Amino acid sequence: TGGKGGEDDIDGADQVGFGIYLESDSRDNIISPSNTMNDDPIVYYYNATNITVSDYVLTNESNPTNYGKITLINCTDITVSNNTVANFLGSSAETGESASYASPGGLGAGIYLVNSTSNELTCNDISSVHGGEGGRPGENSVGGTGGIGAGIYLNSSLNNELSYNNISSI
Repeated sequence: TGGKGGEDDIDGADQVGFGIYLESDSRDNIISPSNTMNDDPIVYYYNATNITVSDYVLTNESNPTNYGKITLINCTDITVSNNTVANFLGSSAETGESASYASPGGLGAGIYLVNSTSNELTCNDISSVHGGEGGRPGENSVGGTGGIGAGIYLNSSLNNELSYNNISSI
């Protein structure tokens, strides 16, 4: 804890870290599953087509990217099956300024798809995925809401088939 030790101080335990953090303008990268975060492969695909993502066990308490444990962006005809995904936490929000609202916590997703079409997600076991903590209130303001936790999150993604996925403790 830094500062004078008051109750409003933020310590490192309130922060969420990511193995690889990608801004929305930096998504177009090749990140091989040979990269790891706490011994779990980083499973991130951009513009991939016609591959299978299966049999991963991603259960360490870590956040490989700021999107999810398995991430598909601009992907088509991908099969995501028989994976075990657990223990992802969305990012914490910033503290509110004087007389303004604090930000909501970030999204936490087990499997994250954006701009991805005609993919099949089947027989995945997803648990313990939580949205980030809302920001603390500033003076004369309101604290932020907690972030969304989603086992499977789809954004601008069409014609995907989801079946036999087991989602719990979200």
